[in-house]
Amino acid sequence: MPGSTVTTINEPLALGLFDNGDSVRLVLIGEHVLIGGTMGRGKSGLLNAIMAALSVCADVVVWGIDMKLGLELMPWLPALGRLATTNDEAMALLMAANRVLDARARLLAGRKGRKWTPSAAEPALVVAIDELAELSGKALGLFERLARMGRAVGIVLLAVTQRPSLAALGSLDARTQMTIRVSMGVIEARDAELILGAGRLAEGWRTERLGGPGYFLVLAPGQHETPRQARAYWLSDAAVRAAADQAGASRPALDSTSADAAGEPQKPSESVLDVGADDPDGRLLAALDEAPPGGLSADELAARLGRGRTWVYKRLMAHSTAGRAVRLRRGRWAAERGGKPREM
Repeated sequence: MPGSTVTTINEPLALGLFDNGDSVRLVLIGEHVLIGGTMGRGKSGLLNAIMAALSVCADVVVWGIDMKLGLELMPWLPALGRLATTNDEAMALLMAANRVLDARARLLAGRKGRKWTPSAAEPALVVAIDELAELSGKALGLFERLARMGRAVGIVLLAVTQRPSLAALGSLDARTQMTIRVSMGVIEARDAELILGAGRLAEGWRTERLGGPGYFLVLAPGQHETPRQARAYWLSDAAVRAAADQAGASRPALDSTSADAAGEPQKPSESVLDVGADDPDGRLLAALDEAPPGGLSADELAARLGRGRTWVYKRLMAHSTAGRAVRLRRGRWAAERGGKPREM
């Protein structure tokens, strides 16, 4: 990876090269990014390239959630404002990010503004998440709220996953909010559509045909809209450490409004956890998380949510596949507790 000359998130960041030698440049502010692909195809390398580009921007604070116990993001610790490596820590970080969202929204409203413009004094907040599918149901609900409302207030989500399906993302709404899609190599052609969207295969987005690790296709409306093979810049472990150490000495801090909100006691306000009547899937995850020891039946869940039993059952099966819900005995359901036994 060559040294970056871009020092602001408001400009396109160089992340790799297309086959013809053109630079792959992406504007991240005002967008959310989803990166998916089969194990061993270079997702971590692309994440490192993005982190390196962000680390020299003077108007970005980066928080990280690494559900691989820190394996991917721990080397970037000097450049991170926060790092979570467990579900409890992820919950605390996402609650803080949602408080920042609310505080910035109030600040913009007071200014009669509609869009956060990152600067050294009021930087963007990037929340990088490596393995999205491992988040708990309640943490995923917080992620979804950031996806829906975060772009206008300068919050950018960068999510990496091996399972970019609807089941793993939790809801169609969260999936559609991930406006930049990057597909690394996949095994089956149909897997590309899980990442890039339905109908892309017919348009030539064939990521099962990509080369080795680091190769990808990027779909970014208004930036990259045709399938062109690219390869991410690569950083060695030593280069990552050097970039992180160099960045750590001069990273910006959150503006005072955001910092005060983020630093509040780790107890979410009602606005943070209120998934609302327009988010039935989030309400289902919340109900599962709050289920009694014996769980809840599909009929009980349907009554709570005001939805049909068929819809509830289909979503339960999807969340079970994604590892967020577990079927107890006698057809009762609860949130997955990370392998911990539940009382019956």
